[in-house]
Amino acid sequence: MERVTLTNRHDVSLTTWCELCGARSTHATPDEAARQAGVTPRAVYRCLEAGSLHFTEASGESILVCLKSLAALLGDRPRRAADGAEDALTSPDNEDG
Repeated sequence: MERVTLTNRHDVSLTTWCELCGARSTHATPDEAARQAGVTPRAVYRCLEAGSLHFTEASGESILVCLKSLAALLGDRPRRAADGAEDALTSPDNEDG
């Protein structure tokens, strides 16, 4: 059973199976993933393009980011953009996915 949460049209989350994690995970829009990580949406898109984050395609061309892979990528790093979370999210040592 999948659970969908709509807070507005930009912040959608869906609990579903992530093939790469091999487990159920909450997936969110890149905007919502960025908000939760304390980074810009562009930083999330860069990680998606680099293959560092898991994602699923929703209806149409929508992309939903696996929040388990986002948490794994961030590790214990701070999630405040002012403290460099964006740099931590996109640093070269995080490109192994």
